[in-house]
Amino acid sequence: MPTRRLAAIMFADIAGYTAMMQSDESDGLRRLKHFRSVMEESVGRHQGKILQHYGDGSLVLFDSAVEAVASAKEIQLTLLKEPRVPLRIGIHIGDIITEGDYIYGDGVNLASRVESLGTPGSILITERVIHDLRNHPQFHPVSLGKFEFKNVTEPMEVYALADKGITVPRQNELAERPKVKPSSTRFGVGGRSLAFWGKVAFGFVFLLALVASFFWWQRAGRPLSAEAGIPGRSIAVLPFRDLSPDSGQQYFGDGIAEDILNALAQVKALKVAGRTSSFSFRGSEASMQEIGKKLGVSTILEGSVRKADGRVRVTAQLVGTEDGYQLWSQRYDRDIDDIFAIQDEI
Repeated sequence: MPTRRLAAIMFADIAGYTAMMQSDESDGLRRLKHFRSVMEESVGRHQGKILQHYGDGSLVLFDSAVEAVASAKEIQLTLLKEPRVPLRIGIHIGDIITEGDYIYGDGVNLASRVESLGTPGSILITERVIHDLRNHPQFHPVSLGKFEFKNVTEPMEVYALADKGITVPRQNELAERPKVKPSSTRFGVGGRSLAFWGKVAFGFVFLLALVASFFWWQRAGRPLSAEAGIPGRSIAVLPFRDLSPDSGQQYFGDGIAEDILNALAQVKALKVAGRTSSFSFRGSEASMQEIGKKLGVSTILEGSVRKADGRVRVTAQLVGTEDGYQLWSQRYDRDIDDIFAIQDEI
C-alpha cells in the first residue's frame, strides 16, 4: 500500500558526464566512483538515505532540510578537490509517495527540475527549504528569481547557496526556463531585503566608473603585455573578501564583485575573465602575476568589504599583472543607510 511522507529531497548529477565518458571512459568511471563514495559518506553523516543511484546521478532523502543543505555543501566542497567532479545539486521539501521499491510524487519531480537549472558547483534550493534555514546563519542563500515549472500553477522562487567555495549561477548561465520578475523580498537568511542589498550594491558599483575610466586612460594605446597572448585591455574581478566581524557577509562581497564584472563585460573591446574562472581564485595564495597569467589578463580588480555597527567599508585596488604594482586604490566609508552618498565621493 502506498505511503506518503514529507521529506527534504536532494537530486544530484554530474554535469557533462556523457561527454566526459566519450573523452576518457576510464577517467569518467573513476570520477563517478569518487562522486558516489563522497555522496555515501556525507549522506550517512547527515542522517540521510540514498534511495537510488541512476547513471551519473543520485536521489537522496533527509528528514531535515538543514542536514540536507549541510550535506550538499560538504559534498560540493569535497568534489572541488582532485579528482574534481562537476556536480549540480537541487533540494526541495515536498511530499513523496513510497510504494514497494518505487518512489514518486511532485516533490521528487520538483527537486529534479530545480537541480537541472544549476551549473557545476552549484546548490539550488526552493522557498520551502529557505524557511527552514532562517535560524541558521551559517548558510547564505541568494535569490535567483522566480521560475515557471511544469505542472506547478504558480511560479516558484529559486535560491542558490552562496557560501564560500559554492558556485552561484549567473543569469546567463541558468538553464533555459521561463522566468518571471524576481522577488524583492528576502535576499537570504541574514534578514535583509533584496531591495536593501541591491541599494547597497548599486552604490558601490559606481566605483566601476572610476575604475573603468582609469583603466582605459592607463591602458589605451599600450602594446600587448610581454606575456604572449595577454591583451593590454583585459581584466579579471576577484571576489571581494569579507572582513566583517561576524564573517557572514561573503555573499555581499561576491555581489559587489559580480555586479562590477557584469558591467565591465558590456565594455566593447575589453576582455573580461568569466566569473567562474575569476572566483576560483578565492582565498588563493597565488601572486597577481600568477593569477593574471592563468586568466590571461593584464589587470586585476580586487577588494574587501567590512560591515559593523551600522557602517560599511569597501576597499578596491586595481593591480597590474605584469609587475604586480598597484595602479589605483580607493576606500569608501559610509553609514549603511546612507550608501548612495558614496556616489558623490567617487
